[in-house]
Amino acid sequence: MKSIAVAVCGLLTIALLSPASGGASPLAPGAQLAPGQAKSLSPVDQQEQKKPKKKSVDQQKKKKKPKKYPKTPAGRTVTTITPAAFGMHSHVGKPGASAGSFRINAYPLWSEIQPAPGEFNWAVLDEMVTNARSWGYTDVLWSMASPPTWATNGVYFGMPTEDSWKTFWRAITNRYKGRITSWEIWNEATSRFWWSGTPPQMAQLTKWAHDIIKAADPKALVITASMQTSQPGWFKSFFPQYMAALKVHGWPIDAVAFHTYADRGLNDRMLGPVPDVAPGGIKYGVAEIAKVKMPPRIQLWDTEVNYLPTVNKVRKPFSTFERNIRIARTYLESFQYGFKRTYWYTWVVEPNDWFGINLITGSSDAATYQKVYSLLIGSRLLGCVATNAGNDCSYTKGRKPFRMVWANRKAVRVSVPRKGMKVCPVVGTCTKTKSKVYTAGVMPVKIG
Repeated sequence: MKSIAVAVCGLLTIALLSPASGGASPLAPGAQLAPGQAKSLSPVDQQEQKKPKKKSVDQQKKKKKPKKYPKTPAGRTVTTITPAAFGMHSHVGKPGASAGSFRINAYPLWSEIQPAPGEFNWAVLDEMVTNARSWGYTDVLWSMASPPTWATNGVYFGMPTEDSWKTFWRAITNRYKGRITSWEIWNEATSRFWWSGTPPQMAQLTKWAHDIIKAADPKALVITASMQTSQPGWFKSFFPQYMAALKVHGWPIDAVAFHTYADRGLNDRMLGPVPDVAPGGIKYGVAEIAKVKMPPRIQLWDTEVNYLPTVNKVRKPFSTFERNIRIARTYLESFQYGFKRTYWYTWVVEPNDWFGINLITGSSDAATYQKVYSLLIGSRLLGCVATNAGNDCSYTKGRKPFRMVWANRKAVRVSVPRKGMKVCPVVGTCTKTKSKVYTAGVMPVKIG
């Protein structure tokens, strides 16, 4: 078989060689290019050698067809990356990093807001909402958690009665409409520490809350109960049934919320902590979404992410290089798999040993986060080529195309249009390609 050139929206090309051709994919470690082969892999070079043909008057008058951008694995439509795509948490004051959205995480609890029927204490949530908006956040998400036992007939984290649930949501949405712009129905419903009911029951709660929220504030967004992809057993026992029940209710949601905490493994966020035993992570989640054929209007959000540096329950801190890799890949992977938003957990003022990565003013971690933010804001993801070896994603920003490339484990070789192209790692020194093949490592690099 001949080599095949795959064009991504006509702007950039990734060359893929079939095994039968005797070559290897440019995304496979150790791939070798035969003499003269690199030229055949690059339509960009071929176009430079050909003289452009003059178009007839009729051809010039024809309107250009709108470009069709590829979809992500879960079928989500990729759009321009806005500041809201970078969400933040903070329990210690105004975050010192750029972010366009803010999440108030499971606090105060419903049981604290409404300790008894008809009795509401709004002081804490009033302060948190006021603070978030004073820090410049007009896009605020609140996550519900822990119903009072009087509302669940004495069952901890159980199914609230219909009347208690609806009364609470009418009260809170009427009070904060226009100030809280997104509502996460329940925090980590995959965990028995937060929810002891069933997936269909959670879908019913979602439907009831959705109708009340939209009646009070039609512009507000309704987000599913959040689900932990890092816990494959919990996730698989909850997610498919929850999605199926939401489908029966007519999909009363605007976004699906995942929590993608990962252990020490470099690819744990994508594949789960033990992929050979129990596949999990983002890849499993988006594959399940594809199965249920969720309407494309429904977005994917990652409403909590960080990395836990533990090996067999023993803490082993990440090196600076390891932290920088994970910060950069967090957002690249999110956009690659169709996540509209990713909320980092959390901004801190002093190191927290529970987290592997601490965003603190003046730290290298915060500097790397800011660099990724500045690089991607305003850009548009056109599409990605992904293999077991690595990832090659094509972006455009201000009409200028560029690629983000990284290996999953060691190194990956990719073809480039010409030698002398500028290559800049997210953290590190820029270089220029010495040939039409470039070898990238686990640190994402910008090409172009």
